[in-house]
Amino acid sequence: MTNTEARHRIKEPRSAQNNSERQGARWLVAYDIADAKRLKRLGRYMGQVAIRLQLSVYLVDPSLIPIQELVSNIEQIIDASEDDVRLYRLTSRSRMWGLGQQFENS
Repeated sequence: MTNTEARHRIKEPRSAQNNSERQGARWLVAYDIADAKRLKRLGRYMGQVAIRLQLSVYLVDPSLIPIQELVSNIEQIIDASEDDVRLYRLTSRSRMWGLGQQFENS
C-alpha cells in the first residue's frame, strides 16, 4: 500500500473532521511497527503530541494537533507496507473501563 492509499483510507469527510474537533472528540492511536528504528522514532514523536496510555497506544487531543497533521507526520515515519497504525475517534459517548494494577487504587 502506498502512502497515498493509506491517507485515503483514513480520510473523513471535512464536515465530520470539523464536527469532531469542535466537540472535543479525542483519538486513540495504536500501532505495531516492524522496524526498531521506526518504532523508536514514532514513539518519540507520539510522546511529544499525545498522552501515552500503553507502550504503543496514545490518546490524542485534536485541539493540540489537527488529526490530518498527525496522520501526515506519522506517514513520514512509518513504512505502510510493513507497519500497522490505527486511529479510533472517541466521542463524548465513548466509555472506558480499566482492569489491572493501575486501576486497583482508583
